[in-house]
Amino acid sequence: MPEADQSSTEHTHKVNATSSDGSAPLPPLPTFGKQVLQLFVIPAIIVLVAVAVIVPIARLAGSRVSIENQLDILGGTGGLEKDRWTAAHQVARMIPSIKDEERAGIHAHLVETLRKSPEDEEHPLRAFIILAIGQLGQPGGLEAILPHADSPRAETRHSVAQAVLVWPDQQEARIALGALTKLLNDNQLRTQVLAAQALGLVAQPGDTSAINALLAVQQNNRSDRDLVWAASLALAKLGVSEGNNTVANLLLDRTALSQVTDVLDDGTKTDRTLSPNQQSLVIQRTLEHAPAMTDAMIWDKIQLLAEHDPDTAVRVRAGELLAQRRKAEPAPTLPAEANDQR
Repeated sequence: MPEADQSSTEHTHKVNATSSDGSAPLPPLPTFGKQVLQLFVIPAIIVLVAVAVIVPIARLAGSRVSIENQLDILGGTGGLEKDRWTAAHQVARMIPSIKDEERAGIHAHLVETLRKSPEDEEHPLRAFIILAIGQLGQPGGLEAILPHADSPRAETRHSVAQAVLVWPDQQEARIALGALTKLLNDNQLRTQVLAAQALGLVAQPGDTSAINALLAVQQNNRSDRDLVWAASLALAKLGVSEGNNTVANLLLDRTALSQVTDVLDDGTKTDRTLSPNQQSLVIQRTLEHAPAMTDAMIWDKIQLLAEHDPDTAVRVRAGELLAQRRKAEPAPTLPAEANDQR
């Protein structure tokens, strides 16, 4: 959402590789590409990415901006479309700083504005409103935004995936499973990637339809590296073996990543493979998703990273995750005989 459209077709160079332990062949290795940052977007920062791209335009409104006057502009029936779009952007940007007692009123205003607003044309008005509603996370918000997953506008559909991804209550967001599954097959790669990530947050191991949809894109879209890897992360969070294998034997495996062909930002193939710094980037971004994963193979790989990875930052982060996991584990129960001796 408000970012340049990208094609769902990437230049790829498939490599037949095996994991570093010599086990079963890995999926064909896709090229690195510019979009690796998009693949590993963390929900906590997605709003900043979404609303920061037009800050220079928003500043034209003046240095002193209140959410009240922006809501007045947004809800007005007159004025320029650009003014309402800029106001919607400003509201979305301000939501994180809104006081709890103000959220319900702002939510009601935005939902009503969304209901009355026409389909987006040149500017993504609805898209910013939907993102703002998603950040607020108020009752009834999902019911207001999910129908827009069928919008003919790419920006609007993208914002629905974003809104679900940042929705504060993942249990509530489960009503979006159907919409996310549909968006997983969107014609925009960036929306598909976000839908996969959101499914990794809100789906549960028993959600067969969501898991099957993720498996389908993982197995049938190997040319779309971002989507395959996002689906793999989601599947690993759901405890599915196909996701566990890709995370452990590729995304957290420096040897396997060293076989991935690098490409320029314009998609031109190079004769280089991923540099150590690029490998570290993939590993570090993958580690941020690891707390939701339970597979022993993944955590064994994190243990190896903590002990032996050449990158200090990777070793430190892997060690932190292991410490957090040990702290969260329940204390072992002493045998009855040991209790008696005490």
